[in-house]
Amino acid sequence: MLRKFFSWLRRPLPNVVYLEMRGQMFRLDPEKVGIKRANDQTNVWGVMTEFTVDDGYVTMVSLANGRTYMYFSSGSGILGAGDYSMVSIASAELVKTAERFVSQMKPTIEHPFPSPGHTRFYVMTYSGLYTSEVRESDMDGERSHPMFGLYAFTQNVITQIRLISSRSK
Repeated sequence: MLRKFFSWLRRPLPNVVYLEMRGQMFRLDPEKVGIKRANDQTNVWGVMTEFTVDDGYVTMVSLANGRTYMYFSSGSGILGAGDYSMVSIASAELVKTAERFVSQMKPTIEHPFPSPGHTRFYVMTYSGLYTSEVRESDMDGERSHPMFGLYAFTQNVITQIRLISSRSK
């Protein structure tokens, strides 16, 4: 029991570069990265998805203009993934899809990391930041979960990034 309670002490601290890049995403101004608000009622301009892998964190950012970033708490990352058309398309679709899920999320000014075994979504809107955390085991094949669509579109972006990464090796 105590081992489980203190297991968070064994988790390595995220790399300083990772923390800075993550922080920059929360301070991002959509106009400065070429995102102009559409004339329609679109409110979402970006989605940040975070999850744990091998005692570390992964942060993936998808923007409305297709730009896509993936950072690892070890300090490495994948930059420029959105330069590939399939990744760019998948990211833009994730952002469009997120519009349907904002009402199920909570507004936030906090930026906690996800709990182990969970995925945390941050949806960046013109009216503020929204968040929700889901248990990954609840998402596996559970299409009836209220957040499944957002999770599925996120998985598609990750798949597209993996495909381009495997081609470049």
